[in-house]
Amino acid sequence: MTLGVMVLPLILMSQTLEKENEIELNKEEAYSFYNLGYSSGEFFSQVYDQLPGSNTGCGSTVSEEFKNNYWNMGVGYGKVKYQDNGIFTYGFNGSFGQYNETNIASNLKNERFLFAFNPYVKYDTEWVGFGAGLFLGNNYWSDTFNDESLNSNITT
Repeated sequence: MTLGVMVLPLILMSQTLEKENEIELNKEEAYSFYNLGYSSGEFFSQVYDQLPGSNTGCGSTVSEEFKNNYWNMGVGYGKVKYQDNGIFTYGFNGSFGQYNETNIASNLKNERFLFAFNPYVKYDTEWVGFGAGLFLGNNYWSDTFNDESLNSNITT
């Protein structure tokens, strides 16, 4: 039974392979594509910090909770060119959005405008692919509150 479950997908997939000359006839020489996306969300996080003067690792710690929410929109453009021995693709992606992190206890808030630009190029052959890209922007998820704000709600 187990062997049958393992072999059945191979038999079914072997029936769906296209012949090489059919692939050549149906493929375009080049095409362009566009991307558009949106993401948003909210989550809670908790950070543990060791209190000053406790350097053993087993000392007192303080916990802080944060409410995080974000939205981000992205756009992109690319071009695919079929060549004799592979597929050449190049393009760029861009994104922008907003990230907010609020300390629940102190109500301190970090707000960041997010942006990014990402050009890339890649070349794929049947067995190996190569690519390179560049990221420019400030898409990071958090900023650290300063020590005064971190220790302002600690009671001893």
